[in-house]
Amino acid sequence: MPDVEVSILNRTYKLACEEGQEARLREVAAMLDGYARSFGTGAQDVPESRLMLMIALMCGDELADAKAKLRSLDAALKADNPAAAQAIEAAEAKKGAEEEAADLLNLAADRMERMAERLRDEKA
Repeated sequence: MPDVEVSILNRTYKLACEEGQEARLREVAAMLDGYARSFGTGAQDVPESRLMLMIALMCGDELADAKAKLRSLDAALKADNPAAAQAIEAAEAKKGAEEEAADLLNLAADRMERMAERLRDEKA
């Protein structure tokens, strides 16, 4: 797992990430650094935990706006193109069914592992 050094408001952090995700981590860190710098020069004196909270709140606000816009676009698409709306709903239903099937398979695998453990314990 590679280590990446990032800087947010001139504070350096060494973080581990998955192979191939280094550039993405640097990109996101640069975005967070931009948020921190938007607070102005006084942010240098803010305790680290409070600074990270302020950055998280800005990210949360941006995410909430993006989700609202996505819901609006989704509603407009469904209103303008009923066939596309049906295709989206079918894809979402299929995804839900696949996730449910995966969950059931995981439960079955867990039960089989417990049964195998009991059998091993009985033979011992």
